[in-house]
Amino acid sequence: MGFQEILDSPVEFHPIATDAHTGEAADLHKHIRDHTSLQAALRASAAMPLLAGDPIEIDGRQFIDAGLSEAIPIRTAIAQKATHIIALRTRRADQTVSPPSFGERLVLSRWLARRAPGAVETWLSREARRAEEEDLLASHPATLEIRPPIGSANIGRTEVRPGPFARPST
Repeated sequence: MGFQEILDSPVEFHPIATDAHTGEAADLHKHIRDHTSLQAALRASAAMPLLAGDPIEIDGRQFIDAGLSEAIPIRTAIAQKATHIIALRTRRADQTVSPPSFGERLVLSRWLARRAPGAVETWLSREARRAEEEDLLASHPATLEIRPPIGSANIGRTEVRPGPFARPST
């Protein structure tokens, strides 16, 4: 990855993560100073609870995956006065998000309670927040959403098999 190119770019880079103690979305831009802090910000923004280990500490605060607080960082973009929004979506327009299973709720709630207590309620209320994010995207006057085509493979959150990512033969 071109870490130096990101640091040198005139376009500001604003990775988002979830604050482990408040459950709120946090813009990590102000914490990026060099390669090491950039890498920490990227790890924090994608630190999936349970799968990625403990929260990532940056400047004395702990962070986990951004998707817990903002699946689509539309609120942050609007709060930062974005005039145009391009949303690169991972789900087709016809896909729905299934609620967590009982086992997932039990295991992840316990993990969050121990390691990221502020994110428990944020995680449990994520379906309502995602619906709000969809409404914000639909109502923003200058939004472009790019999605996988209808009929393409279902890709799970933790997909690792190469088959679903293969280009269909013609």
